[in-house]
Order: sequence, then structure tokens, then C-alpha cells
Amino acid sequence: MPLQVQFRQLQEALLAGQFTLTSPLHAVCEAISHYRCDILLVTGRPACLPGVQALIRHLQPVPVNRMIWMDNYRVHEWYPFSQQGRIGNPKSTAAVGAMLCSLALDLRLPRFNFKAADIGAYSTVRYLGVLDNTVNTLRDENIWYHDIDLDKPGAKLDARLHFPLRGNVTLGFRQLANSRWPATPLYTLSINSAELAKTIAGDGVLNVRLQLRGGSKESGPEFFVLSDAWLQDGTPVAANALTLKLNTLADRRHSGSHYWIDSGSVYLK
Repeated sequence: MPLQVQFRQLQEALLAGQFTLTSPLHAVCEAISHYRCDILLVTGRPACLPGVQALIRHLQPVPVNRMIWMDNYRVHEWYPFSQQGRIGNPKSTAAVGAMLCSLALDLRLPRFNFKAADIGAYSTVRYLGVLDNTVNTLRDENIWYHDIDLDKPGAKLDARLHFPLRGNVTLGFRQLANSRWPATPLYTLSINSAELAKTIAGDGVLNVRLQLRGGSKESGPEFFVLSDAWLQDGTPVAANALTLKLNTLADRRHSGSHYWIDSGSVYLK
């Protein structure tokens, strides 16, 4: 059976916000506009889609004449993924950029000034809290910890802070102090004890506290762990009654399976 697709309707739906891709593009364009960038380089495979190009031109984070689309961009012969002197897949720019960075670190780019030593990965976890059930947003009232810096050696969470828990939740983070900025799932905090779940289902409130672990003296901590938990009357809760588990996929937060990068398992059970 042939599949008939009206590309104009798809583009109109994208501009109207009917695709999940629209919200992140709005957020990124807002940040670009805030920083008053001079030139906008648009790369990545989705940048080839006419709807994505139309949406970015419509949002106009910079004037249209200062947008450079890497799709079909003219390059020289040295570019390893060129097609007839042009970039066929703009996603290849990430691989070529990594290659240039590696060559610059080894001083193998003569007559080309590239400060590769200033480029490095850093944590974007700044605000951690409970995500909404339907969409990946972290509202201000649901934030547990502010101004987290996982790149700081010896970083710690405020031990005085604790938070009420009334059921299984998904903990996530966002980078900016803006409730509209997209949040990312990170952990699921679930209750294992049927007796504890029954207590919370009534009038009971469970208080929990997290702490940072891992890392070294030269680097910051690597992960969060459950520090302690207790009921509202002060009764301590056993550590095995709760589970804090990595869960970084939005569509897996309520399912029984887990992302292989989170679980470390590549075998189906």
C-alpha cells in the first residue's frame, strides 16, 4: 500500500508546534537571541528538513542573512565527507570538528590558530528536581537543589535540605534558571516496600535526602545517591525500601525495561 505524505502539511504542523521538535528549537533560538550572536551555523541532519529551516527562519534568532546552513555548504577537497565539493550530510561536521580538535592538540595544524585546549566537556546539571508526569519540564516549585556544580572538586549538596515524597517520581535536571527551558530525565526514585507504599498512600509523608558520590580530588563528583529517608514522625526508613536508579530516556520512565547505557546490560532478559 503506497504511503502518501503531504510535506506542506508536515511543515505547517511543525510550525504550529504539533511536533516535539518544535519546543527545543524555540528554546535554543531564544537563547541565541539572548546572547546576541553574530553568526548562526545550523548543522546536523535535521537541519536538512525544510520545516526545520522554515521554523528557524520564522523565529529569526539572528537576521536571515547571518544564518549559515551547513547542508550543501561548499567545501574544499580536504573535507573527508564531501560530495562533489559540498557537504552532503551536515552531521559529518561534528566528526570533522573532532578531527580538527585532535590535530590541534597535537600541534598538527600549521598556520591555523585553534585553541583546542579550551574545549572540554562539562556538566549541564544545574537544577535537580521532580519532573512533571506528562512533559519534560522542571517547574520552580519542584526543584530540590539549585546551583549544582558537578565540575567542582569536592562539591557537596546542602545536607540541611530534605524533600517530601508521596510516591514514585522521576528526577531530572535543567541547565538554566528558566522554567520553560527543557528538562532531561536522570533518575527514577521508586518505593520497593509494600508496607511503606501503604503508609504513604494514607496520610504519611516520606522525607528523603540526596548526596553526591564518586570522582576524585582533581575532578568533581560523578553521581547522586540516596543519603537517608524517614517518615514525618521521625521513623527512619531502611535503605532497601527505596531505589534510586538511572533512567535517562523520557519514554522509559514508567516502563519495566531500562536503557542499556543506564543499566549496563545489553542482553534481553
